[in-house]
Amino acid sequence: MSLSDPFYLVKLEIQDTVTKLQSTFARWEQLPFSSTERSVLSKELLSSCENIEWQVDELDKVTGVVENDPARFSVDAAEIERWRKWSS
Repeated sequence: MSLSDPFYLVKLEIQDTVTKLQSTFARWEQLPFSSTERSVLSKELLSSCENIEWQVDELDKVTGVVENDPARFSVDAAEIERWRKWSS
């Protein structure tokens, strides 16, 4: 694993987003249903989930490209399997 590898950079970004999402969700759960803040946080939560889904889909696409020509990207089958395992 190399932190300069774009896969791992995006993975870290996704993990950071998930951590923030969990914190926002915990706050959202504590708010009354009629709260304006709850409404705002609902939109933020939805947007964050959509962003995470998009990023994981993009990682899957990149993994497919690398899988088709691993020598070109200097990535072995074990590494590709780790990528697949993480994103599934």
